[in-house]
Amino acid sequence: MLEVVDCRLLEHIVENVRGDETSDNNIILFRKLQVLKLVNLPSLTSFWCYQSRKANTCKVAFRFLRLSSIVLKYLPDLKSFFHGANYEFHMPRISRVIIRKCGLSNTLFTRSVFRNLRTLHDLTVFDCEFLEGIFEDAKCEETLDMIDKIITLDQVSIIHLEGLPKLKSIFFGATYECYMPSLKYVNIIGCGLSVLFTYSVFREIQQIEKLHVSNCESLERIVEEVGGDETSEENCKSITLFRLSSITLQFLPNLKSFGCASSYVFNMPKLQNFRLIKCPQIEYSVPKK
Repeated sequence: MLEVVDCRLLEHIVENVRGDETSDNNIILFRKLQVLKLVNLPSLTSFWCYQSRKANTCKVAFRFLRLSSIVLKYLPDLKSFFHGANYEFHMPRISRVIIRKCGLSNTLFTRSVFRNLRTLHDLTVFDCEFLEGIFEDAKCEETLDMIDKIITLDQVSIIHLEGLPKLKSIFFGATYECYMPSLKYVNIIGCGLSVLFTYSVFREIQQIEKLHVSNCESLERIVEEVGGDETSEENCKSITLFRLSSITLQFLPNLKSFGCASSYVFNMPKLQNFRLIKCPQIEYSVPKK
């Protein structure tokens, strides 16, 4: 375990010694580290600092072979962590990521880091006011095959995002859709989303048990259709979620509907609690077959 707490002047976790040159593609290996916890480091600006004339060209991969848990709290000057201009994290066994009150901006994970989070179970992010996205979209000039646009994280069961006013998307972007077939609990509070799920993503989260969405001022729909290629008989799109037992939609001033059209049919045979509180613009909620 590596735990660093209350070091007010600490700026970097790992720093090369000037003159300790690395090759253009270098791997730094952590074989046994299982838990990384950084708390209350007000001057921390990056995980890795590379002071060299080659700083713009050297690429470093940090490989954490056994790392299962990362906790980052109260790091106001930290703009990025899992990736930087010249480094990326590889975490083949990561299962839990908890982040609170960090200065993170743009996106949390690059596409290459994100695609390899195969064992991630719990993603919790609180109070990062500058964070715009969890997962990085491809660059405009990149051309992706269809297989590269679909990302599946098989083990994720908990998503809790709270106090992220600039967050624009979670489960989909301009160049990707993210499928989480084991997802059970979704809590979205105080985020800047306009749409939470696409139709194709939502219909695949068959394990979901609880959905809580509140205090998202820009949210207009929970489920949105993307593209026009998804059709079914009688022009009706059907989603069956056998385990979903609780839905809370609360303080969503611009929420217009649960789905994007009246042709959506949601089958939720185990739904016991449906709370709709202070959503003044709601047009219709959840049609049930």
